[in-house]
Amino acid sequence: MARPFGMTGILVSILVLQTLSLVTLETPEASGDENDVDLLGSTTTADLVDLICSCREMEIDAANKHRDCYEVMQAGATKSGIYTIYPSITNTRDTPVVTWCDLETHGGGWTVLQKRQDGSVDFDHDWDDYKHGFGHVGGEYWLGNQNIYVISNQKEYEFQVEAEEYDGTLHVEKYNHFRLSDEAGRYTLFTGTYTGKQDSCINPLGMESGDIPDSKITASSAYTGAAYKAPKARLKSTTGWIPGTHDVNQWIQVDLGVPHVITGVVLQGRHDSAQWVKTYTFRYHDGLLWRYILDDITSGNAQVFDGSTNQNSATTTYFKYPVKARYTRIEPETWQSAISLRFELLGCEGTFLAFENNRAFSTKDIDNDVEASSNCAAKRSAWWYGQSCTESDLNYEYMTGAGPLNRGIIWRDFSVTRYSIKRTEMKIRPVNKDD
Repeated sequence: MARPFGMTGILVSILVLQTLSLVTLETPEASGDENDVDLLGSTTTADLVDLICSCREMEIDAANKHRDCYEVMQAGATKSGIYTIYPSITNTRDTPVVTWCDLETHGGGWTVLQKRQDGSVDFDHDWDDYKHGFGHVGGEYWLGNQNIYVISNQKEYEFQVEAEEYDGTLHVEKYNHFRLSDEAGRYTLFTGTYTGKQDSCINPLGMESGDIPDSKITASSAYTGAAYKAPKARLKSTTGWIPGTHDVNQWIQVDLGVPHVITGVVLQGRHDSAQWVKTYTFRYHDGLLWRYILDDITSGNAQVFDGSTNQNSATTTYFKYPVKARYTRIEPETWQSAISLRFELLGCEGTFLAFENNRAFSTKDIDNDVEASSNCAAKRSAWWYGQSCTESDLNYEYMTGAGPLNRGIIWRDFSVTRYSIKRTEMKIRPVNKDD
């Protein structure tokens, strides 16, 4: 028996009319500019009929103005496709954003930020285009950095990258945090730990074991006597590092030899006396500058971490946003009686995205990368570049085949040989499903 149209039908009609309106507004014909970007692409009448049917079955209430695709799924949607969401940091929900919602893979509820699949859309665009978005939501597109900023700052999100190689091999990587800063912050990217390899990226990096040589452990100063020099800061040593002066200008540094992903710190106090560091900041060198781990991506203030509560208990702190660094420093802020500590660094040689973590977005007309000699985005395409132009870029030119080395869509963890990838999707979903 056919389901009555009723109130559900009215609500579906509203949703479809919104979609039709957005198609009209976004098409070149409506704007009068043949070069305008069509974010909904080649949506056909048949596509809209399918959408009507699926919405009638799912009884989606358009008046709810869902903030992301997870909320769309929570409202009853089950079929992946084009949806209108209303992201808002202030909860006004007054700006519609049309996106592809992946409601079927890996638990569903994914808001798709980028899709590449056939080369039908040129990704060689300037800052303004990447800010507002371009392409066809039913095919290839970039959702827009301003939209991504708003969506990613309204809740805590996890991040997933899917990539398919030309031989059919499918790769999936998931990170436990994702956020962009605003345009004033150059749409800087902040990502969390790679949960696909989380167990292998919280490994001790060699302080306790001695894998880090004594010569690679240095400090701002040290107390008289060899028993309290910087190498005595190894976790579970019989003494600990003590600086020559007890003030907030003291630090202890480790040279890891090559860049590692740093995901946390284990801290102890002095073994042979009731002295310990109660709070500290963490500084790292990203290959260009010394930087602090920040307490918020927009504040610019160094995060102050809780340290030890007594001289011997080991206190473990995991960083919300891991960093990529060869050199690290622990800088004591407050302490019990005197500065004294022992510690271990946690992490791994690790996954690739950490190279882009805490990197500003670059386009061919606005160079924000750390490559001193050139603008990577002008040579390739817009991306969050690290110290190399060829480490990773999911927005570079599309190759019909694996292509030559370092050309096309590159993601180092997926394509170790650095040949192009056939299909990619970048997507986010709330970490706390109750938000």
